[in-house]
Amino acid sequence: MSATTRVELHCHSIYSDGSLPPGALVEQLAADGVAHASLTDHDTLEGLQAFRNAASRNGIGFITGVEITTLCNGQEAHLLAYGFDPEHRQLLRLLDAVRVSKPPTSENLAGAIRHRSSMPPDDGETPRNGRVQIEEAIETVHAAGGRTFLAHPFTLESDPDRLDPLLGELKSQGLDGVEAIYGRYSESEQQQLRSLAQQHDLLVSGGSDVHDRGGAGRSPLGVDMPTELWKRFRDATGRGRRSLDEASHDQPRHRMKRRHFLLHVLVPTVLAMSLFVGAIFAVFLPAFERSLLDRKRETIRELTQSAWSILAAYERDVQSGLLNPVEAREMAARRIEDLRYGSEGKDYFWIQDLQPRIIMHPYRPELNGTDVSDYVDQRGVRIFVKFAEVARESGGGYVNYVWQWKDDPRRFAPKESYVKIFEPWGWVIGTGLYTEDVQAEIESLETNLLRTSVGIAVLVALLLLYVLRQSLRVERARSQAEEGLRESTARYRSLVEATSEGTLLVQDGRCRYGNAILLEAADCRQEELQLLDLDDLLPRRAENAEVWAEIERVEAGEPASGGIEGVLRRSDDTLVECIFAISAMSLAGIRGLILLVTPLGRAAGRSGAAEASSGIAHQALGEIAEAAPIGLLRARPTSQGTVLRYNRAAEPLLAAVQEAAPGGVMTLPPLFPDQAAWEEFLQETRRDGKAERTLRLPIGDPRSLSVRIEAVVTRDERDEPRYLDCSIEDVTATARQQARREALIERLQASMLFLHEPVAHLASEPVLADPDEPVREVVSRITAAEASAAVVTSPSGEPIGIFTDQDLRERIVAAGTDLQTPIGRVMTAPVKSIPENAEIYEALAAMERDSIQHLALEDRSGRVSGVVHHSELLQFPNYGPIVLARDIDRSDTVERVVSAALRAPTLAASLIESGAQPAQVTSMLTSVCDAATVRFIELARRELGPPPRPFVFLALGSHGREEMVLTSDQDNALVYADGAGDDAAVQEYFLDLGRRVCGWLDDAGYPYCRGEIMAQNPKWCRPLSVWKRYFEEWIRAAEPNDLLEFVAFFDFRPVSREQDDSAGRALADELREHVFTDAAGHPAFFSHLAQQALQFKPPVRLFGRIIAGGTAGEDARMVNLKDAQAPLTAFARLYALRERIEQTNTLDRLEALAGSAVLSDTSAEQTISAQESFTRLRLQQQAVALSAGREADNLVAYHRLGPVDQAMLNQSFAQVAAVQKRVSYDFLGGT
Repeated sequence: MSATTRVELHCHSIYSDGSLPPGALVEQLAADGVAHASLTDHDTLEGLQAFRNAASRNGIGFITGVEITTLCNGQEAHLLAYGFDPEHRQLLRLLDAVRVSKPPTSENLAGAIRHRSSMPPDDGETPRNGRVQIEEAIETVHAAGGRTFLAHPFTLESDPDRLDPLLGELKSQGLDGVEAIYGRYSESEQQQLRSLAQQHDLLVSGGSDVHDRGGAGRSPLGVDMPTELWKRFRDATGRGRRSLDEASHDQPRHRMKRRHFLLHVLVPTVLAMSLFVGAIFAVFLPAFERSLLDRKRETIRELTQSAWSILAAYERDVQSGLLNPVEAREMAARRIEDLRYGSEGKDYFWIQDLQPRIIMHPYRPELNGTDVSDYVDQRGVRIFVKFAEVARESGGGYVNYVWQWKDDPRRFAPKESYVKIFEPWGWVIGTGLYTEDVQAEIESLETNLLRTSVGIAVLVALLLLYVLRQSLRVERARSQAEEGLRESTARYRSLVEATSEGTLLVQDGRCRYGNAILLEAADCRQEELQLLDLDDLLPRRAENAEVWAEIERVEAGEPASGGIEGVLRRSDDTLVECIFAISAMSLAGIRGLILLVTPLGRAAGRSGAAEASSGIAHQALGEIAEAAPIGLLRARPTSQGTVLRYNRAAEPLLAAVQEAAPGGVMTLPPLFPDQAAWEEFLQETRRDGKAERTLRLPIGDPRSLSVRIEAVVTRDERDEPRYLDCSIEDVTATARQQARREALIERLQASMLFLHEPVAHLASEPVLADPDEPVREVVSRITAAEASAAVVTSPSGEPIGIFTDQDLRERIVAAGTDLQTPIGRVMTAPVKSIPENAEIYEALAAMERDSIQHLALEDRSGRVSGVVHHSELLQFPNYGPIVLARDIDRSDTVERVVSAALRAPTLAASLIESGAQPAQVTSMLTSVCDAATVRFIELARRELGPPPRPFVFLALGSHGREEMVLTSDQDNALVYADGAGDDAAVQEYFLDLGRRVCGWLDDAGYPYCRGEIMAQNPKWCRPLSVWKRYFEEWIRAAEPNDLLEFVAFFDFRPVSREQDDSAGRALADELREHVFTDAAGHPAFFSHLAQQALQFKPPVRLFGRIIAGGTAGEDARMVNLKDAQAPLTAFARLYALRERIEQTNTLDRLEALAGSAVLSDTSAEQTISAQESFTRLRLQQQAVALSAGREADNLVAYHRLGPVDQAMLNQSFAQVAAVQKRVSYDFLGGT
């Protein structure tokens, strides 16, 4: 069962929609055993500081966090952000925008208040009001230095099959991970999310999304996260990223101040009382008044309805014939006249009609039967007319006016009545209430409330005085205790910080505190340290075996044994050798450890301070003379090779690598090409007691430094290596002289191979002319330049013609042409040209084929960079490759082409025996195969007729990379243009052409591909659109078989005569550009391709010697050189795809990568050297096998190689490991 770590990376406090303040939330997390936590309130960072402080007090590791509400494809999506700078302005503005756009809910009153009172950012910008898209949020979090994770992914998309492409889309937008370990998901759902995360190379986070306080039976907070996943999350978000600033350790002393205390206790209490009283009179009383008035109004409406019902009853009697209308009206009026209500029984009803005329009024009988149209109240309102209007328009309603007080005609008061029409009789009946009654009730209530409030205030004041007195006593005692604690803490901290050793406090296997020296040695900050386990700083490896044994002894209660040597891992994964002293401690009842850490080699130099402080190199190196002319140093014989002391002469040589050394500690491994080379050197010293190497150190483009280092082992009393005493000397001048001598010898040995030199070496500077320039001026400039031709160029710089000595004789002198004639009228067009990087034999072949004497050289942009004349090449007409290419080009039958091509292996063997460079041999073999392929295509077209559409024949594999060896088979394909017409007939034509060409190539010594990757296979003879789809499917699926096919086809190169097949080459260029673009849009594909590049494992080496090699089914003593070389080819291919490098040759790709600063010159040179070493051994072994009549292969018996070849092979495998490590670091995160 894998180890787990309890974490809570998704929780909420009262600052968003949680029910607990940050401090209380941390207390519950600590009680539930959570080791690391992050507060992720919705769209706010207000609770982070309080949460962090509480987490620090409770020993919980802290990472900044927030949950951002975003939009994803129109749906609300929550984005968890971790490890960001909480003071980043852009992030704060984005969170403000989210809060402004999202209305507060009833669940969170505090959030609603903050939302309504949110202020603009400090820079004065008002936050925009709008929803935030998820891609914008991701970009902003990244700008703030954080990482983004999709929260509870199944909430956004519940179907895993639809979630899969959505995660791919979000990954392309920058998403870093998913919340796969979510407390509310089942185990199967969590496993599905973890699988999707792995598939898309996403990080994993975990949390329970806690909001509620929970009761006695609540579920524990936090989730158990696999430690491996937690550490990946931590390293991506917590280490090396900014967190909230820690409070300064040197805080000012706070003494209790009475005024300050009163302001913080008395003022809030008085303010609360004031708010209480103010709320009663400003809010509750007005609301009560409105409510009371509404109830009164409702009462008179219901009373009026009751009286109206009496009229309706009499109307029913009239309708039934029991009463006549006149009797009914009189009886109804009398009955209503007698109705009374109210506390005094004096409230009444009256009746009028719509004229208006009073039918009945109990207190103003003099008005009965009179027309009251002109009757007005004291405010001038014609009240009875108003009653009639309201009744006529709406059937009933309320009317305000002034009327006599009940039955007292001398007193008038405001009144509000409700009137309603009785339509059968045309009557309006109404009653009303006096507003003075309502006001009297309110005044009575106010008097009672005021008396009660005064009583409560007096009681609270008395209680406040008592509490204040007691609080002052408590505060005074607490202040004194805090002052004492602060002083003791400051003394202890000063003591710890003043030590010359690193100090680390460990509890429960977790790092809790480190002083400045420890933090510098580990290259981390205090908040990052608290996220680490002890085994993160002290990796469990052989170098730390004694350290961990000592820790176990101390934890068991045994006494400490003193200083122990080990290694400390820094945040960049480099290791620093240290001396550890371990002791037990107990803090607040919790047992723990204190580690004193002394980095070795710190400030090492001529003073020897490192030896004095470490206690292990206490003997002075008296035998090392400070004034010695060569560098002398002492180092440790470990994988880290820490330098303990060096003299003056060694200092400038070590300075070349000091910048790369961790923590300023100088080490020896950076002097070597890679770690494997240092390990071999170290093993040799342990085995033989001494070793020596000559090393090349880059000290700045393009310079390098060659040094010679000799080491002798000094052993301790147990005969174990203790020191390496070394001499180091600058041998740059000697090394350069030796290199020049070897280059001269190599040049002399390969003089017969001159034609493989770039033709640009023999070219002269071009004389360029404008088409309208007179002949006289052009000839004058040709003469001045001592040239024999001028190239005529267009205004854009493209060559459009050439004017030579022969043109001068034939078209000017012989024809008597005026010397003022524009040169464009007498030039030869079009001009024949070849790339400037073409080899000499290619130039000769082109001149012979086209019967010309001049060739223009073009650079990559198509501009003329030089001109070469045939006279400069005449000394090489019978050279082997030229003869072969010429014979193939002139062959008019398949048999003659086959006969010429079969001579290539013999010529290659001769070149190998004469010491030719591997690239020259592979280039020759490739050029012959190219020539044969082109001629076979021409012969096939002669038999089949013109092609129905433009097409291009592609060379693949080693042929496409121009790296053919003596065992290479044929790998090719055919691409033709899309178009309308009979597609079946078109494909049949090209399939027939492919079958003919592939069959003839097999006859010429290029065997059929065992994988059927040939143009005669219908699958690989397709139109351009299908080829584009092929590559799209391989890139998107990225399954193992898809990767193999992509690798097989990506190194494609068009094979044709450049001057005759521009349309075909355009097809190849379009396909290559499509592949570059599609791959760039799917970053995950590079990870899959990188994993495929790491499948080869270099043979096991012991003491610098290979002891196991080969692959499955092969003799373990044999090394398959083709498989060994594959990682280098894959390395160049992978970076060429990423950097859009069009060259297919591995060496050309590596040089291009170095030119674009993707690779350092040193790394490129070492990789090229390894590539050439593998190719050289392959060619040598194959040539030997063919000369002995055996079948050639790619296997070599390591134990039968000479020492030089073994050393070369060892260095090559070391470089394979180095490039694989680089691939792993760049594309797989160092996994």
